[in-house]
Amino acid sequence: MTEDWLGKWAMNQMLINVSTRKFERSMRLPEGDVPAPNGSGLSKSAASRRFVALSAARLKEWMGSDLSDLGLLVIQIDGIHMDEDMTLVAAIGVDVNGDKHPLGLVEGATENAATVQALIDNLVERGLNPTVPRLFIIDGSKALSKAIRATFGRDAAIQRCQIHKAATSWIACRNRCTRK
Repeated sequence: MTEDWLGKWAMNQMLINVSTRKFERSMRLPEGDVPAPNGSGLSKSAASRRFVALSAARLKEWMGSDLSDLGLLVIQIDGIHMDEDMTLVAAIGVDVNGDKHPLGLVEGATENAATVQALIDNLVERGLNPTVPRLFIIDGSKALSKAIRATFGRDAAIQRCQIHKAATSWIACRNRCTRK
């Protein structure tokens, strides 16, 4: 019971941006001068281990949650490049009330068809019905279109995000206009 309470406290501290270096201090009142006893589980490494374990458990639970009753009308899929060897591809759904739901996340070397297909396969396994018509919003990536059409059919409604489109057009224009 105590471990569960400490785990929840550690997770909360990390989510409100308390670093592991300041975790032990955050557990006492500012005027408190009584140090935590050795083995109390308040060291920065203990707090970090607790946060990693809890966040991994929550991520696993979230990535296995049922999607069948969400009533999703729109799914937005996009990748973000974390560094040259890692891209995260995420999906967010919008339901009939306009509420957004984070749906899934996969890691890959690039935003390629295999990475995107792994994300879509996970969503379908968790209850996203591929026969229900939906609007897919993407950044224009051919890999995204390919994976969507492979799973949801050739006639799946795909809209290119207008912000991505405008940014891409502006960059293309700038590059074309600045060449000598």
